[in-house]
Amino acid sequence: MTSKVGLLPIPFTGGFYATRSKPLSSQRLINWYVNVLDSEGLNADNLYPTTGLRQAVAAAGGINRGAWVMNSIPYFVNGNTLYKVNRVVDVNGNVTYTSTSLGTIAGFGRVLMDNVKLQLCIVVPGVIAYIYTEGGALAEITDPDFAGPVDDVVAKDSVFVFITTGTNVVFHSALNDGLAYNALDFYPVNQIDLAVGLIVNKNVLYVMGRTAAVPFTNVGGAQFLFNPLPNSVIATGLRTKYVKAPFLDSFVWLGAGLNAEISVWLYQGGAPQRISTEPIDYILQNATDEQIERAFILRHSQNGADFIVLSFGDWCFKYDLAASLRKGVPMWHEMRSTVPIGSTLTDNPWRVTSIIQAYNRVFVGDSVDGRIGELVDDLGTEYDNPIKRKAVLAPMSMLGIKGKIKAFEVFTDVGVAAEDVINLSWSDDGGFTFGNKLERSLGAIGEYGRRVFWSRLGQVSISRQWVIEYSGAYPRGINKVLVNVQ
Repeated sequence: MTSKVGLLPIPFTGGFYATRSKPLSSQRLINWYVNVLDSEGLNADNLYPTTGLRQAVAAAGGINRGAWVMNSIPYFVNGNTLYKVNRVVDVNGNVTYTSTSLGTIAGFGRVLMDNVKLQLCIVVPGVIAYIYTEGGALAEITDPDFAGPVDDVVAKDSVFVFITTGTNVVFHSALNDGLAYNALDFYPVNQIDLAVGLIVNKNVLYVMGRTAAVPFTNVGGAQFLFNPLPNSVIATGLRTKYVKAPFLDSFVWLGAGLNAEISVWLYQGGAPQRISTEPIDYILQNATDEQIERAFILRHSQNGADFIVLSFGDWCFKYDLAASLRKGVPMWHEMRSTVPIGSTLTDNPWRVTSIIQAYNRVFVGDSVDGRIGELVDDLGTEYDNPIKRKAVLAPMSMLGIKGKIKAFEVFTDVGVAAEDVINLSWSDDGGFTFGNKLERSLGAIGEYGRRVFWSRLGQVSISRQWVIEYSGAYPRGINKVLVNVQ
């Protein structure tokens, strides 16, 4: 930073990068994500607002435990009930959604689901497993050769593949029949001590242990259909059964190798690539064992961006593949929800617990009241509750040259919503304390040429960390930030 007078652009699209040393970097990005332009614009990149939530089906049956799409129809396990979500179009073309109860699912906590053709399998890990046949009934798997209880299920080559709880044994169902089993259709995976989870990628079945993963391919035969691929063990395991997800032509998971601490990994076909950053790894590695055991990973797409959602404890992070590829470094942001508790709105991790796509819409499960919602791009609220957006920028270094901050200007959408405001605050002590928020109007409706700036913002000699906050109902982005230093 020089002592030259002028409006200088400052970086504001660094995502989440809050290091252990606050003065080094306290960057946070909450309910905004980084968008890198494909063409010329006001800036090379900007901050776009994350999606809002709109109710699709009223709360029923308790909080969401999992969801799946079979034959283009969404299914949700809420509380102790399996629901089917129906799309109804009236004579005027108006679309509504209703839910149909299909039966009782025992236990509590997250479930795991997959389907073979028109059979949906629901696993309550360590407890019970069910098959729902479309147009038929929900039934517990009771075949005497079913080696339950089980901890995970995936569909592969027209069979359901399971892990027997607390073992390294995998087994599968009969072809196209999740209710029929053969005692010979099992395999002990000797390369690992304990099987944790299963995932299928590019027609390869991966059996994942705590410190390694073993790929299997279909070899046919009269007994267990799959054999491990020789010399193909991945030396990075899976932490829990819920922290894995397919991702485009690959998959992601939370785990570690032998005597290593956990990170988030993306499989690149030959070896895993760590996509979590040092600050996120630090938070993960200092979480409690209970928080990690209840962690989960989801995936979804939005406006050309592909996201991975990692939720644990009081944190919810999103990894953005498109921004990461274009910037050349892993790009993450935070997701938070404002949740009504009685008459008080409280700050919580993102309330979404499952994400599926059906009827050309993105449906979500809920951790608060069990409703089924829909992600909406141009909506700035979550079920009529405000979305609080916050960007803590990278420290602006003065290089020991004392200077006056003449002005700070934010370029955003103005003149689009009545009585809308944005706030600015900052820290001059390395991010330990922040001053009062200074509010600025974003213009009356139609006031498109309004400039949004703050003037005479004091003197700084070491560094300053700026904070931009917005909680209005309009889904507003940040396009450019300038500072005038003398």
